[in-house]
Amino acid sequence: MNEELLNGFKQISNTVREEQITESVQVRGEEWKSHLEMLDKSEPPSIPEGYGISIAYAYLLDIVRSIALAIEGVSPNGEEQPVVELYKGSEEDRKLHQQLINSSWCGLLAALSPLMDASTDESVLENVLKAMQSYASLCGHLDLHTPRDAFIFAICKASLPPHYALTVLNTTTQGIRIHEK
Repeated sequence: MNEELLNGFKQISNTVREEQITESVQVRGEEWKSHLEMLDKSEPPSIPEGYGISIAYAYLLDIVRSIALAIEGVSPNGEEQPVVELYKGSEEDRKLHQQLINSSWCGLLAALSPLMDASTDESVLENVLKAMQSYASLCGHLDLHTPRDAFIFAICKASLPPHYALTVLNTTTQGIRIHEK
């Protein structure tokens, strides 16, 4: 009896699978042919050069936006609420939001800083700066000084000309003499 049921299920699933394949071939037509042609090729299709970075850039901005929405909330009509001057959440929510910031700020800063430094597109730089500013603001509202200061420092560092810090450090250390005992 069990074998008969098993054989019946196999026949039904094979019939359904064949119907699905037939429908997809009829519906897709040209797509199916292009997929078959891709199987004949020995190399995969090429991915554009900056594709990975552009995906990472979009994800990072979405992560910052999601954290901001989680902390600031959304108004009943679906719009983002403006940043309030004082945090108005419960003590339990405050601890949760502080943990959210504490667990994510280091990685976000490490990922956003090179994007900001290497960006040649003004709109990309503007979006990264806005994300960093938003995150620093969230840190400030939650009284998290270390992540806030780190984001502000990164923004200030990016505003300086290239190699400015090296030039300043070299000129100040030349005047300092280390005394040997």
